Amino acid sequence: MRLASADPTVLPQVDPQFFGHPDDLRLAIAGLRYAREILATSPVREMVTQELFPGEKAASDEDLADHCRKTVKTNYHPVGTCRMGRDTDPLAVVAPDLAVRGIAGLRIVDASIMPTIPSGNTNAPVLAIAEKAVDIITGHARMFHEGATAPSNQVSSEPDQVHPS
Repeated sequence: MRLASADPTVLPQVDPQFFGHPDDLRLAIAGLRYAREILATSPVREMVTQELFPGEKAASDEDLADHCRKTVKTNYHPVGTCRMGRDTDPLAVVAPDLAVRGIAGLRIVDASIMPTIPSGNTNAPVLAIAEKAVDIITGHARMFHEGATAPSNQVSSEPDQVHPS
């Protein structure tokens, strides 16, 4: 993602590089051809009346490549584009309090701060990040720092103060 202009009303340029490597498009075409083989095999062929996308007329590699370029998407939930980390991490652009380093008043509250793609859907972790953001913004957060121990479940009404059990 790049800024297209200094004008904030101009949309950014987004190139996810879906076909950034020559093998990407070649494998997508091979996948379409293989899917067609499966659909032409009994008992599946008896249940399929027609190919909807890209359609039987798309037969050449160029036809299939054109279809791939027009319909490409990811099944993954991209994460990790705005690394979160400690102050000692030179690659982290987001602090543990979700604040973007160097930009006052801006926090990131989405999957982009996750270091890796979770094995399940990203919905639940994003909800947890959002809940943490609410606590941080409203002053009810308990931030853990290196060497800190986890608090008990008894929290005072004052922000950032935890009473031991």
